[in-house]
Amino acid sequence: MAPRRLRYFGFYEDLGYVIGEGVKLRNVRRSTSGDKSLVVAYLRAGLPLVVVPGDIRDPLTPAGPMVPGGESVLTDGVWVWPRIAAELVDVHDVALPDDFHARIRALNFVIPRLSEDEVRDTFEVAEQALAIQPVPAADRESLRILEVRDVRDDSVACTARAEGGVVRAGQRLRDPANAAALTVEMITGPAGRLTQLLAGQTARVGLVGLGCDQLVAGVMLFRSEGDPQGTA
Repeated sequence: MAPRRLRYFGFYEDLGYVIGEGVKLRNVRRSTSGDKSLVVAYLRAGLPLVVVPGDIRDPLTPAGPMVPGGESVLTDGVWVWPRIAAELVDVHDVALPDDFHARIRALNFVIPRLSEDEVRDTFEVAEQALAIQPVPAADRESLRILEVRDVRDDSVACTARAEGGVVRAGQRLRDPANAAALTVEMITGPAGRLTQLLAGQTARVGLVGLGCDQLVAGVMLFRSEGDPQGTA
């Protein structure tokens, strides 16, 4: 039988999951160990509880390669983690909890075999704990980067589309992957300067702020808390 209390690793707020209190990646402990490659192989070999197709962006390397199946959920019968956790350990040296690391070593870095019933029971327990983070009201209005055209240290010109609501010139936006705060400096349409971009509309958008050099096509920027309207 699966344990009544599972342990969880790698379900950070940045990935959209909440287990108990949300934890942000920028607050996690980092360390390296001589057996890191074996630990990463163990994490990648976990038994699948939930298979999620498609690629996701590494929240710590927005411009880096996508992670195939990164949202899939794996287990060893005691611990549960998302597939991307292996990449976070491998690339960014995100530290495992000490007791999880000790368990992996005790198992000689080999995932234990579980029966179908044990996997099913583990899934039923994990399903109750795993919750997709609800999208805050402020995040319903967003700007999706479609093409990056001109990047400088603290500014970028891009083609972007408003989604979920109106995006206005002067509005502050944030990239949840790296907490960068950006401001919509300019919106330009076929007929010239615009004061706002309605949901579904596409235009050339100028952004300023730290983190501009990290923007790539596909990134979604959300309205910053405390900036409900921007410039009308």
